[in-house]
Amino acid sequence: MTVAIQNLHFTSPVKVGATVSCYTKVVKTGKTFEQTNVEVWTSNISIIDKPTKMADGEFVFVAIDD
Repeated sequence: MTVAIQNLHFTSPVKVGATVSCYTKVVKTGKTFEQTNVEVWTSNISIIDKPTKMADGEFVFVAIDD
C-alpha cells in the first residue's frame, strides 16, 4: 500500500505519442516499509532527441496486515 508521495515534481508535460519510462531506486527499507525514489523520462521515437526527465518523486510503501 502506498502511504505517502513526497516531493513529487513535474518539470514538463508529456507529449502524445511519447514513450514513457519509469526508473526506481529503493532508498531505505525497514521491517514494514520501503522508501523509493522514482524518475519519469520520455522520448519520442519519431524524432531523434535525448530522453527528457519529466518528473521525480519519493514514494513510501507500508505493509498493512489484513
